[in-house]
Amino acid sequence: MKHKIGLAMAAMAIGLWSPPGSAAPVAYDEAVSGDIIDDVTEFALEFGINTITGTVNGASAQGAVDFDNFHATLPANAMLESIAVSVSDAVGGNGDFANLFQAASQEPRFSNIIVDLVIGTEGDFFVPLNLPLDQLRFVGLNSFPTGMVNDYTITLDVVPVPEPAALLLLFPAVAAIGFVRRRQDTLRRTRRL
Repeated sequence: MKHKIGLAMAAMAIGLWSPPGSAAPVAYDEAVSGDIIDDVTEFALEFGINTITGTVNGASAQGAVDFDNFHATLPANAMLESIAVSVSDAVGGNGDFANLFQAASQEPRFSNIIVDLVIGTEGDFFVPLNLPLDQLRFVGLNSFPTGMVNDYTITLDVVPVPEPAALLLLFPAVAAIGFVRRRQDTLRRTRRL
């Protein structure tokens, strides 16, 4: 009996805290799916780990700057838990790196920045956020030295906003289980006498 009650509680807790049914998280690779068009490309993020991978370059004799700043929408009742950025020198690069990674919560571009990360070197960078959001604007690397070419991966971890109402449903269930258990103990003691 104890095991059945424990299993029922575990199933209820999983149901209360699991994210709503949704599509798979975004896994976009610019080399496979096409160039990210600066300030035009928009991704519909889903719950889970969303990854955007691509290459950016500073102005050179071969052409113009390729920024890859993108926009994103988040599912309803979502929270952006963290952003991770990985930057490395790419083929054709001169060893320089993008100086900034930025993300804004809405328009206009430079007045609603939620992440302003100084990079300037190769490596992995992590920013914990825990922000309930419905959109991101102008996400990407910025401030490019001339001649640099960088590969990047941007990882956006989207989680459901904790729902206090769901927790309120759990308390009566726990109280009922405690009441039943106490009543069973009382009945067992009464039968022994």
